Amino acid sequence: NNGMFARSIVNRYMSYLMGRGLVDPVDDMRSTNPPTNPPLMDALAKHFAESGFNLKQLMRTIMTSRLYQLDSQPTATNASDRRFYAYYRVKRLSAEALLDAIDRAAGTQTKFRNLPLGTKAIELPDAEYPDFFLTVFAKPKRASVCECERSPDENLAQALHTLNGDILANKISDAKGRIATLLAFKSADGKPKPHEEIVRELYLAALCRPPSDAELAASQKFLEQAGSPKECYEDLLWALINSKQFLFVR
Repeated sequence: NNGMFARSIVNRYMSYLMGRGLVDPVDDMRSTNPPTNPPLMDALAKHFAESGFNLKQLMRTIMTSRLYQLDSQPTATNASDRRFYAYYRVKRLSAEALLDAIDRAAGTQTKFRNLPLGTKAIELPDAEYPDFFLTVFAKPKRASVCECERSPDENLAQALHTLNGDILANKISDAKGRIATLLAFKSADGKPKPHEEIVRELYLAALCRPPSDAELAASQKFLEQAGSPKECYEDLLWALINSKQFLFVR
């Protein structure tokens, strides 16, 4: 019955999905810090309440809007905007989402203590599941109710971790992972999976898009220069995971 509940949830989900809430900082909901777009806040809060506080419906409404689908490339006239969503604000994947995305791309699963294999990082119920990767990428300890506990800033440790960290290297080279499975595949007549199909699957798994003709040509040249197909595809997946297209929501 508290009208601030719907407004607070709407603001948080706008912040999660758009990179900035209608009220910023996201926890600072007060009359002297009004939303940048009051009619939009009112409409979304009303819609959320009337849906029975359905979070999936709220996310669907935001993500199917023109606002969410704006280009992330600013123009000369709106580059200075930081308040009114003139363009989509590029933001890095959160620690949990990044680990899950890497597992999805590499075809692996992270085992969390006392939880069944297959549990995703975004499903962790609290902070009592220590994981080095999540710590490096700033998963908060939940010692505070303030959203500011999670830092969105990148740092050198994170860059080094994706560039040459053991966790990523082990996932890419996992004997039961995506690359090993693709290389072990044999068709009915005993032929291995073609190079183009392997590259296409790696691009779809990592970037959710097929490779361009130029990227396919470059991968073919790289295959010819690599010591082995396994080395070629592991390096390719490593490069895709370290790309901005993978690490950032654009």
